[in-house]
Amino acid sequence: MLLPFVPKEGEREVVEAFEQVMPIQRLAPTAREVADRRFFETVVRVHREGRSSRALRSVEMNERTAKDEIERLSKRGEEGK
Repeated sequence: MLLPFVPKEGEREVVEAFEQVMPIQRLAPTAREVADRRFFETVVRVHREGRSSRALRSVEMNERTAKDEIERLSKRGEEGK
């Protein structure tokens, strides 16, 4: 299934989308195509949102680490005077 590719907090939305499109799969081929597209668009959107939030957390962590390092080096430089 596709759940390994979405963040934990997005699993419910993907499962709900899947449950909504399954009954449509039994209808005409055109309806099946629309249902498949809606489902996969949901999966891709939730996946990308998860990647974006992880990337933002990583950037924030790197910014904090860089600031801490600058402060540490500044204090070290002041102590050496």
